[in-house]
Amino acid sequence: MNWEPPQNRYGGKSAAERRALRREKLLAAGLELHGTEGYAAASIERICELAGLSTRQFYEEFDHRDQVLIDLYDEVNDRTTAAVTEVVTRALEEQPRIDIRELIRRTLETYIKITTDDPRWAQLVYATIVGVNPQIEQHRQEHLNAIATRLCELADDCADRGYIPRQDFGLTMRAFTGAVHGLVHDWCQSDPRPPLEDVTETLTHMLFSTVSTAPV
Repeated sequence: MNWEPPQNRYGGKSAAERRALRREKLLAAGLELHGTEGYAAASIERICELAGLSTRQFYEEFDHRDQVLIDLYDEVNDRTTAAVTEVVTRALEEQPRIDIRELIRRTLETYIKITTDDPRWAQLVYATIVGVNPQIEQHRQEHLNAIATRLCELADDCADRGYIPRQDFGLTMRAFTGAVHGLVHDWCQSDPRPPLEDVTETLTHMLFSTVSTAPV
């Protein structure tokens, strides 16, 4: 029979659970500040004040203030990548013949919905993080390149199945990824904002027109 020593618990929570809760509070405070007031407002002191924690506790979880923004950005990108992959994979597996235009629309709708349902996430992803400093901008660009690479893989799969003409999708997907972020950024800054369905439809038409046409 294996025996494990009891965990040190306080208030019914283990040390690991308490630490996870602290991290969650700090990230929630970071989202609130980055997503409403911007990068300059999200100092360590303000994050800690909003989270009800000390700066000592902050440094137990993060090396520096920028790590909060990076972790939040990575979190939403992980969620969108997983959701988009699921939409495309399911469509390719379940349907003998798919409507590429409709698949593009559903994929975009999924991506944009996750990043804009909460205005704070939209502000963080499409505005706050842009051009903060060289290190964060490099991280953002690496993420955009990773998205473009994943789109290329999905497009190659569709081409292998005969749904779209075979071509080199590299530049197309990099340009399209930039277009998505640029157009949704403009949407975030607009007042009043146009219907988000118009943004999705514009981007759908843009990508479908490109991938459905055989290269010259």
